[in-house]
Amino acid sequence: SGAGSQLVVTTHMHADQPSAEIEGADHSPDQPFAESAGARVAQRKQLVAAVERLRVEHAVALVVVCGDFNEDANGGLHADMTGAPLRLARLTDCAVEGTCLKDDGSGRVEELDHIYAGVADGLELASEQPTPAIRTPYSDHSIVCCRLRYSAAAFV
Repeated sequence: SGAGSQLVVTTHMHADQPSAEIEGADHSPDQPFAESAGARVAQRKQLVAAVERLRVEHAVALVVVCGDFNEDANGGLHADMTGAPLRLARLTDCAVEGTCLKDDGSGRVEELDHIYAGVADGLELASEQPTPAIRTPYSDHSIVCCRLRYSAAAFV
């Protein structure tokens, strides 16, 4: 911990699924995703709280949060990543090519995998153009990556 240390967090958030597919869930036809939505809200709160606690506790210079968020860039988790207290920048943008090929045979793609990063006060984050998502035959999810660096901010 301390100056120059880094915190890298990977996550795989709960996917939306009809409550009928969740054992013990309320199978209300009016709100078929209610149980999933509740689980996702609880996960979001836990993730943000844990990242913030570790960031403060270890006084890290760089925080990276990445993984399968199971939602596109308009979802609530993305607002949590970019808003207070984390204030992370989104470093990936794969909206065109998507990062997840739906396994239902439709050929539809979604952007579900993301990388966020932020630096401590007084530091500056620089990200190069992100690499396009890389498809593999081993998963319905693509590989997402980016290059970044951070340094002391220039004071005028």
